[in-house]
Amino acid sequence: MKFIFCLCLACFFGLSLSAQNWVNAGGTKIRSAKRVSIVPVGAAAKYYPDASYKLSVNGNIAAEEVLIQASGDWPDFVFLPSYSLIPLSEVEYFIKKHGSLPGIPSQADIDTKQHGLGEVHQAFLQKVEELTLYLIDSHERKAKLRGEIKTLERELGL
Repeated sequence: MKFIFCLCLACFFGLSLSAQNWVNAGGTKIRSAKRVSIVPVGAAAKYYPDASYKLSVNGNIAAEEVLIQASGDWPDFVFLPSYSLIPLSEVEYFIKKHGSLPGIPSQADIDTKQHGLGEVHQAFLQKVEELTLYLIDSHERKAKLRGEIKTLERELGL
């Protein structure tokens, strides 16, 4: 078990290992100079459809930390003055029509396609940043309305 776990960790972190001088759970030395290229854990070939995967697990993984190197634009572009938020009425229409947020994979999409953790994380972060802008806008409108109400109350002598 220790051998499999260490081997999986090594492959997960992209190390190319020789199995030479490793000891399996039974204490038997493993004397193979084979290089490890794919390490399937569990018994389902569908979890490693091609040789580009270094580690494939049929089951859950527990980790203290997972590092993601995302590619493409990080969602901070949402805070640029040139970025236009979708009006909330359009977001509401999209949700009613598609059952998901714009830019976030739907359940059907997740069921039929593979999505990278980095890709999904970027999409979620973009939605969090957009929600923050919607809240700021809402707060500004609310403050403006409070000011208008106070002005009207003064004019009416309330």
